[in-house]
Amino acid sequence: MGYFRLLLACVVWAIGLTAALAQDDDKGFLTRSIQDALSGAGRDVSIDGFKGALSSSASFDRMTIADRDGIWLTLDGVELVWNRSALLRGRLEVEKLTAQKLDIPRLPLPEENTLPQAEATPFSLPELPVSVELAEFAVQQINLGAPLLGEAAQLSVQASARLTDAVADVDVTADRTDGKRGSFAIRANFARTDNILDLLVKLSEGEKGIAAKLLNLPGQPSVDLQVAGKGPLDDFATDVTVATEGRERLAGQITLGAQAPRRASGTPDRRIQADIGGDITALLAPRYRAFFGDDVRLTLDAVQEASGALAVDAFALTAQSAQVRGKLALNAESWPVLIDIDGQIVSPDGTPVVLPAGGAGLSVDKADLKIAYDAAKGDAVKAVFDTTGLVTGGTTVRQSRIALDGTLQSAQGSLRAFDGDVTVEAAGIALSDPALSEALGDQITGAAAVSYAEGQPTRVDGLTLTGTDYGLSGMAVVQGLAEGFATQLDVLLKADDLSRFSALAGQELDGRSDLALAGRVTPLSGEFDVQIKGTTQDLAIGVAQADALLRGRTVLDVLAKRTADGTFLRDLSLRNAALNLSGDAELRSEDSRAELNATLKNIGTVLPQYSGPVQAAVVATQDTSGWRIEAQTDGPYRAVATVNGAVTPAVDFRFDLDVPEVRPLAEQLKGPLKASGTVKQTDKGFFIDTAASGPFGAKALVEGLATGPDIALTFDVSLPDVHPLAPGVSGPLVAKGVLRQTPQGIAVDTNATGPYATRASVQGVVTGPNAAVDFTLAMPNIGAVVDKVNGPLNLSGSARKQGNGWRVDTDANGPSGTQANFAGLVNTDGTMNATLRGDVPLGLSRPFLAPRNLQGQARFDLAINGPPALSSLSGTVQTNNASFTTPNLRVALNNIAARVQLGGNRAVIDVQGQTVNGGTLRAEGAVTLTPALPADLNIALRDLVLIDPQLYQTSLRGVLRLAGPLTGGARISGQIDVGETNVSVPSTGMTSIGDIPRINHIGATRPVLSTRRKAGLNGASAGTDPAAQASGPGFGLDIQVNAPRRIFVRGRGLDAELGGNLKVTGTTNRVISTGAFELIRGRLDILGKRFNLVEGSIFFLGDLIPYIRFVSSTDTKIGEARVIVDGPADDPKVSFESTPDAPQDEVLAQLLFDRNLSDISAFQALQLAGAVATLAGRGGGGVISNLRDGFGLDDFDVTTNSNGATAVRAGKYISENIYTDITAASDGTGEVSLNLDLTPNLKAKGTLGSDGNSGLGIFFEKDY
Repeated sequence: MGYFRLLLACVVWAIGLTAALAQDDDKGFLTRSIQDALSGAGRDVSIDGFKGALSSSASFDRMTIADRDGIWLTLDGVELVWNRSALLRGRLEVEKLTAQKLDIPRLPLPEENTLPQAEATPFSLPELPVSVELAEFAVQQINLGAPLLGEAAQLSVQASARLTDAVADVDVTADRTDGKRGSFAIRANFARTDNILDLLVKLSEGEKGIAAKLLNLPGQPSVDLQVAGKGPLDDFATDVTVATEGRERLAGQITLGAQAPRRASGTPDRRIQADIGGDITALLAPRYRAFFGDDVRLTLDAVQEASGALAVDAFALTAQSAQVRGKLALNAESWPVLIDIDGQIVSPDGTPVVLPAGGAGLSVDKADLKIAYDAAKGDAVKAVFDTTGLVTGGTTVRQSRIALDGTLQSAQGSLRAFDGDVTVEAAGIALSDPALSEALGDQITGAAAVSYAEGQPTRVDGLTLTGTDYGLSGMAVVQGLAEGFATQLDVLLKADDLSRFSALAGQELDGRSDLALAGRVTPLSGEFDVQIKGTTQDLAIGVAQADALLRGRTVLDVLAKRTADGTFLRDLSLRNAALNLSGDAELRSEDSRAELNATLKNIGTVLPQYSGPVQAAVVATQDTSGWRIEAQTDGPYRAVATVNGAVTPAVDFRFDLDVPEVRPLAEQLKGPLKASGTVKQTDKGFFIDTAASGPFGAKALVEGLATGPDIALTFDVSLPDVHPLAPGVSGPLVAKGVLRQTPQGIAVDTNATGPYATRASVQGVVTGPNAAVDFTLAMPNIGAVVDKVNGPLNLSGSARKQGNGWRVDTDANGPSGTQANFAGLVNTDGTMNATLRGDVPLGLSRPFLAPRNLQGQARFDLAINGPPALSSLSGTVQTNNASFTTPNLRVALNNIAARVQLGGNRAVIDVQGQTVNGGTLRAEGAVTLTPALPADLNIALRDLVLIDPQLYQTSLRGVLRLAGPLTGGARISGQIDVGETNVSVPSTGMTSIGDIPRINHIGATRPVLSTRRKAGLNGASAGTDPAAQASGPGFGLDIQVNAPRRIFVRGRGLDAELGGNLKVTGTTNRVISTGAFELIRGRLDILGKRFNLVEGSIFFLGDLIPYIRFVSSTDTKIGEARVIVDGPADDPKVSFESTPDAPQDEVLAQLLFDRNLSDISAFQALQLAGAVATLAGRGGGGVISNLRDGFGLDDFDVTTNSNGATAVRAGKYISENIYTDITAASDGTGEVSLNLDLTPNLKAKGTLGSDGNSGLGIFFEKDY
């Protein structure tokens, strides 16, 4: 109806305005003036073919009304017959107004939503339009679009009205003309002379008609409605019927009558009575039928007094699940004097009742309403509304109550006032949103004291709303409509535990807060003038830096004001122990300004690794061209960052960053960092142009379009020398490339060159469902970065996007024929399903194992399915015909066949090899690939031959078991049976020089050190493998070593057989052995004399060098004499003892010659020295030294000649450069030599032997 009123107003206004303008020109000044007058916000009126402006018959061909989406109303062929002169009397007399066609395809658009202006709009009441009287109206064809009524409809309208002082006669008929049944008619006739009214309102439509659709009737049945009545207004009865599908649904009567006034008056009171009811279930959705039932009835008996007072003596609305009844009385000033209402909602069977309001999800188990007030009995007013089992949507409230307890003063002529206390309680609250439910809690209570006096503002005091850990309190004073409901507020919101709001906020919250709001707010005009104050205590949001910044007490304070001149923020302050923020703002439609200053007292509060204050100042200004910003931040270490430029309507700003020294920020870097650039917003996106320079001469350039569908960025990064960042590497690094948006995604094309002529490239699409990248890496010599390994490394591969991961295929070729291929799916969560295949020469390990040596080829065929962990690994690693040598331990294995089977988080090991001297060694078992690496391995020794040519030869047979965690706590147990074993006690020449002292190499070059290390001369003994020395956790030992016989010890005159067993316990870090190999039989030979051994044993003290002890005993003239050989087998010590005690040389003389040392001859002395040489080796230097000193010689040595005879050599310097020595052997041969030093490097030497041979030579010597 609103649109028809607008149409009628436009037509009449258009024609009336023409008369006022008194001008007739087609589409000229007159028409434009009419159009401008009728047009407005969101409405554009156009008129064509205007005629007859100065006649009583006017017309126009077409009028259209349009909004921003186009024309929504078109009126064609309008003709008006009217009385123009009646306008001068303020009346509109239209005899005839017709139109050929009216098209309304859709509803007009509402006004566009715009952001609220900074300025407030003063409140004013709307101006009401004047009334229009119409005698006859007709439109031949009205076309209504589907958006109006749910379907397109066509109809015609005819109307006539005759309005005089004596008669009112209205007849309006509308009929559908599009083939569907539908009519609407209003006929009313009233004659003032007899006060008789004849009224008929009738609607009749077929199925799926307009009324059924608008009322949303189930099944859209046919609808018939009629209101009919005739009679005097003092006793006028109207019958009302509503029917669908030809069946009556609702019927009743409404009676208007007159009766004697209840109060003294010359005008009778009017009485209104109604009784309407029926079965309306067919008109309702099925879910509401239980509420109304099959009999709904409304009864009413009310009296309208002549004074204006209204008394509803009784009313009742009854339905199956709801009953409301009561009384109501208003005085002449429409102020209540009686309220007595009782209502209840409850289902007869006790089930929840779905209410016909609030959507399909609103139901209640029970609801009770009671309001009681009777001015005749006093001014007390009480009201209670209780609900049980309230459910709406996903919200459930077990119990709720809203109660009012107050006073109401309503005496006519007196000041009307209301004072009351309102309380609200809700318990058992449960919401479908768990986060909101946690925040709200399961119980809420509230209260307020409301006061109102006529002509005075409404006061709300003692306002409280309390939940679990939070609450609202305060007061408000609300002015009336004329003041735009201006409200003076003073409220406080407190939350004692913010953690309950964490889920609702979507992040962790903790702490407590208070927020106070005081000031004036005018809702209808949008004006306000308030002060906001708030505090938080230990506020936390789950971000470590922010939590540190907000720790303790934080205070917020701001004055906010909005008037017709704009919005103003004054004295904005946010402060705590770490942060101080202040600012002001003036916001208008134009000419706005905002300033913000912030100081962080110590950046270490949020970034503990740094220290120093941070200060930031921001100024934003706005004019007709938009907003501009100027910002500067001064940080620690003299760092400065600035931003300057426009931010609206298009971004265009410049930024600069200057850090004089970055070392405090990154300890491994040293030097300044500078960056500058611009950011511009274009039609295609944001364009950036940035240049940066950093420590060590690093430079970076980035330029191009950074956002939008046409991203295109170029970058150039360079570093003159990477050594400061990678100390083991030196050389320049340069990377250049392009990043661009393609239909498939963002593509990158990058090439880089690095140290040691390394080159790398990456090309392809890195985003989108079809991402695909190819990459290469080439390094001419990997030895530059991997110590002890030389040769080129080449890597190439591809990565293709597949589902949520990448399909990778990579080939690598390395030194000495190393090859590997990695192929498979790598998911974004880190899991993978891939294979790793290839082979690698075992010789690559030599630099790391030296002096040990491992040779051969290892092949691996592995698969990983799951996260990158050992538990996801399966496959095999194997080798054939490999060899392993350990020169220091004199062990070598050939024909090594090894296989490691991985799977199920276990490694099954099978390794077998042969020693070069005979026998085999095999290890088999499993290691579980958990952090402790628990293992169960069996090690079999089958006739394993171990040989040290200078010390021993033996064979071993047995089985050992290694069980337990390899990271510590494993145990080695088993039994070893020792075969025939020969231990040689080494014999060496007896010299007067003694052992060579330790040599300290000063200024040794790298090649010298390398040679000494390879030769085993770097401080380790020949029998010790430094790599094998204990380190880390040791393994427990429980090994039985059995050798009952056939352990032979020979050398230095010894010839003995031993047997026994050992029990090896302790750990590999500290070996404990019990038992030994004891003497079975043996002898000691010296100068043809044989002594039987009385004691002999071999035992071990933690390494492979056995300790020996042999003792022989005999009787001499001075008593018992003993010869003792004791110590490590490679360097035993010989000692001579006697009882009673005597010097060793005296004991030896008695032992060999049965004489005192002073009584032996010179030849016997030679024999004595030979015996010492036989027994002592290097250990006899002490005896020889005594002889040399006694004879006054420079050199005295006992040795053997080429024939094996014992010989004595005596030497003496005749002068500083002449040296002579004489050698005499026990077989009668001898030799005299003379040495002459001609220069430090040139010597002459001559010899003369007892066999007549002589020699002369010149020698050049030089020390290196």
